[in-house]
Amino acid sequence: RCWTSPQLKPLQLIYKSVDLREANLITLSYNQGACGSCWAFALAGLLENAILRSKNVLNAFWQNQTDNLNLSVTFLAVNMHNGSFSYFCDGGESFYSLPYFVQHFQTVELNSNYDYSQLQKAREDFDNYVKYEPIINTEDYLQPLKVFKYKNHATPAQKIYLNHDKPWATKETALIKSYLSRGIAIIAGMLFLENQEFKNYLGTAPIHQNCPKYWSNHQVLITGYGFKNNTEVWVLKNSWGRDWGSDGFFYVPIGKNSFCIEHEAFAATPIGYDEDEMMKDVGNQARTGEKMLDPDWNVIIVNEGWDTERKMQILIICLGVVGGLIVAGGAG
Repeated sequence: RCWTSPQLKPLQLIYKSVDLREANLITLSYNQGACGSCWAFALAGLLENAILRSKNVLNAFWQNQTDNLNLSVTFLAVNMHNGSFSYFCDGGESFYSLPYFVQHFQTVELNSNYDYSQLQKAREDFDNYVKYEPIINTEDYLQPLKVFKYKNHATPAQKIYLNHDKPWATKETALIKSYLSRGIAIIAGMLFLENQEFKNYLGTAPIHQNCPKYWSNHQVLITGYGFKNNTEVWVLKNSWGRDWGSDGFFYVPIGKNSFCIEHEAFAATPIGYDEDEMMKDVGNQARTGEKMLDPDWNVIIVNEGWDTERKMQILIICLGVVGGLIVAGGAG
């Protein structure tokens, strides 16, 4: 374990809906192919989101990359070894690889330098412990995540929720929406059971699969929330390419624990994020396409559950005081 508690607090006010695609804060979905590298795609997607969210503090090289940003998944996956709990095509954990990334990598890399199309060679290199050195210039090396101390380690990973026995509740939903309203994506795990409905998903409606017992065999990014066909949903980025779903994204109902999606959530703070408020530009929410969220107009609402923790603290204090009074009265 090498992660901290959430470094950002729940927001009292949030956007009614967020789709980070509309805010230009999430990249295109690419296809992992016949390789269990979903964890690396989720990690790359989180790093890309951090770069896009930090555009105002980047040098010219990285600012020029942001219009068509595509980080190298193979550079990340090949260089993950002992201690990362990640095994390239044999699976991995994005939230374990996050601290490994900041502790062992000097920089992210571009896909154009280590292209995913060379997957077979990359797999062989991983098996042979070949290290991929950065090709970008040294002055352009970039670690796009803020780092925090956990015991004697440095980590960007923030545990919003991790519980194999029960899904998250209103408190965590409010916190996740707060991160998304700030323009920050979330790593999540899910259970994918082989079925044609999900394989053939078109992205025109929410999709639901029961969670009989928690298990995670696929990792994705939570990139938004809102309503789809009048159902409140999470927006999730998959790694099956843009021909699947809503251009590579999908929608699941909030509060239903669909695909066991509401058991684990991890975040990281982009280096360019210093304010503690919503992003200024959430994008165009007219949403005329059938694969988009229901239309919205940048509406701001009260975040249900934002003060759950504060109310619990007040309740505990009050119960403590009441208990003290009762004991005092009985003793007298």
